[in-house]
Order: sequence, then structure tokens, then C-alpha cells
Amino acid sequence: MSNHNEVAIKIIVTAWQGQNKKLDDLIAKLSDHQWNTETAPGRNTGIYLLGHLTAVNDGMIGILGFGEKLHPELEEVF
Repeated sequence: MSNHNEVAIKIIVTAWQGQNKKLDDLIAKLSDHQWNTETAPGRNTGIYLLGHLTAVNDGMIGILGFGEKLHPELEEVF
């Protein structure tokens, strides 16, 4: 692998980890009530959106070649 590809991969993984850190901080900050409230009238709840993000993030593990999905059962639900 060329040095250019290694740098690009490092940048992508670092950005991915940074976004995960932001989400971790948000999860810690919000109450159960906030997670179960619709984000807008007639829209998904925060908990559904979190489940969807978890399922998509789990799919990234395989796409990036880090291994198999940890929670493949979430794909159908979310």
C-alpha cells in the first residue's frame, strides 16, 4: 500500500472515531425522555435514530475490512 493510501485511511478512521466520540458524548448527555421523544412531529424518535446509526456503523466494520459485523441482527430492524 502506498504512503498516500495509508495517510488517507488514517484520516478517514480518525474522522470516524471522532464522530463516534461526539455520539458517545450526546448519549451520555440526553435523558431517557429525550431519547424517546420524536425529533419532530410525526418523525422518528431519538432511540430509533440511534439504532439506525448503530446498525450502519456496525456495517462499516466489514466495509473497512476490520472484521465481521458485531450486531447483524440490527440491520433488519433499523
